[in-house]
Amino acid sequence: MMKWILMILCFIHHLTFAQGVSIDDFTYGANITIDEKSNLYQFVIPEFVYENGANSRLSDLKIFNSAQKSVPFQIKPGKEILQNKSLSFHPIYVREKDSDLIQLQATYDSEGEITSLGAKEDRQSSIPVAYVFSMVKYRGQHAYELELNWDLDKKQWASWGCLFESDDLVSWQSVAGGCEILAQDKNTSAFNRTVPFHQISMKYALLRFEQPEKGFKLTSAMLHLAPPQPPVMAWKELEPTHVKNQQEFYYETEGVMPVSELNIIVSSDNKLMEAEIFSRASTEASWVRQFSGFFYRFLRQHQALSNSARIFNDNAAPYWLVRFKQQLPDGFDMPKLKIAWQPGTIIFAPEGNQPFKLVFGNPGLSDGVTSDRPTFIAENSASYAVMAQLGDIYKMPKIESISTKKDRILSIVLWLLGMVVVGSLLFLWLRSLKRAIAGDINLD
Repeated sequence: MMKWILMILCFIHHLTFAQGVSIDDFTYGANITIDEKSNLYQFVIPEFVYENGANSRLSDLKIFNSAQKSVPFQIKPGKEILQNKSLSFHPIYVREKDSDLIQLQATYDSEGEITSLGAKEDRQSSIPVAYVFSMVKYRGQHAYELELNWDLDKKQWASWGCLFESDDLVSWQSVAGGCEILAQDKNTSAFNRTVPFHQISMKYALLRFEQPEKGFKLTSAMLHLAPPQPPVMAWKELEPTHVKNQQEFYYETEGVMPVSELNIIVSSDNKLMEAEIFSRASTEASWVRQFSGFFYRFLRQHQALSNSARIFNDNAAPYWLVRFKQQLPDGFDMPKLKIAWQPGTIIFAPEGNQPFKLVFGNPGLSDGVTSDRPTFIAENSASYAVMAQLGDIYKMPKIESISTKKDRILSIVLWLLGMVVVGSLLFLWLRSLKRAIAGDINLD
């Protein structure tokens, strides 16, 4: 008997609370305008949604039509997968006093790849001051950066490395923004191993060390290619929320942005500062180390050069910590934390009539799904999703709709009926139990 009572209670709970969410259960809304006739529409998720979403998956988001019925939608992440390409390279050896870009002679295979490389003049030595990379296969493509791995005995080391391009290994031109301080600290595992390289326009690239005596033995090189259409990035600068001992700086993103690039903006010139970066998901969680690196701002030929952003996997942690190896001096401007993410895209099917409305801001849906009927979207994926216009975001008025009132009345009626049924069963069970005790009857 008790088993049946429990089953009925579970059934009543399901009927009462599984009525689904309505448009009035959300905090924020925005009207969606569509102009052309299409099976699918899309729009980019604005920053305000990330700042007020329940989590980085934005599982508290829905789209309703004019009848306040939800329509099929799917969130497409903005993050593009990087293509990592291993590069062949050739070291260039010259005497330490030779700091100019030397002319090179090479032999090639049928595809234009370098098979051997040397200097036109006999200026060989044991110190590599430059490396040449073949970019024949990737000419005309977009990239993020050139990643280097080296074998170096020195525990602490830093040197400027600059990129140049050429089609003939004779005439070289500098790569815009292609200078970076390469550095390492074996004691703290901090390193800078990447050089920005955004547009590959020529067949060959040359990495040259400004200080020839600080050359190294390169063990491998990787080119991080970008998609054909580079993604649009959203950037946000954060001021420290509090500081500890002029060495630890704490930041809050105030949102659930899937951070994929991060940089520390320092305002003091001609300083190379080492720091560790940590993040955590909540104030109660432990700090998790993300990476260590070197950050700087240098003036070179009347031009301010600073370190490039660090690229890593999406991290939606709202709390960040920057811990410098040494205390910053008094009067030093507070470093800013600059974060970037690639906003996702919402694709939806226009079921029903306009106006369609995007709604979000419902903590109760934090464990929900990030799509409604994704199979419907997939079946129509061959159709081009036309761009829709998202209007201004506003706070939803707390007005109880007719459908909400009906659902509430239905829930109350079901609950009352359920209580009557459960009460009746409980009464019968207690009466049977009383008779069994009085008559010493075995109910089993």
